[in-house]
Amino acid sequence: TLSTLSHETFHAVFAVYQSSSPVWREINSRRSTFWSLAELVQNEGIAYRISFQERTGSSLPPYIFNEAKDAVLVLNNAMRELQSPNLTGARARELLMNANLSGSFERNYGAAAGLLMAFAIDTKMGRGALTETIAKGVGDFFDKYDALTKQYDELPKLSEEIKKGLVR
Repeated sequence: TLSTLSHETFHAVFAVYQSSSPVWREINSRRSTFWSLAELVQNEGIAYRISFQERTGSSLPPYIFNEAKDAVLVLNNAMRELQSPNLTGARARELLMNANLSGSFERNYGAAAGLLMAFAIDTKMGRGALTETIAKGVGDFFDKYDALTKQYDELPKLSEEIKKGLVR
């Protein structure tokens, strides 16, 4: 379908952009699952935003919005766990894999949370702001969403651990 094509095209173009951007080369040099998950959230979130917009127009169906809100809470817990000094390699891989399993969108907490974040930035700040996160990186994506959570009560807040972890 056209929405799948737009989703996968975004990933391909974004990968090329990341390889040529100094900002993204620095981000991708951080070899931790915390940063990998943050990148996945932004990458999948924008790709899903594009594909859902292709399918449903400018709004998200209420059931998707509600599932995505729940996914932000799961993301908070996963990113908190990824910063634990007691984290095993196997558990880190499991958290990262569960963030974007093939198949059910609803079970992919990273992709679903990213969709809500990209949707909020796009609809409340504008497409220019969402595009700017591509140039500025993961921290900007999370910062913009965090700013929106202070203005809009319907958006679940990010944990302090996520915000602190993305400053490093």
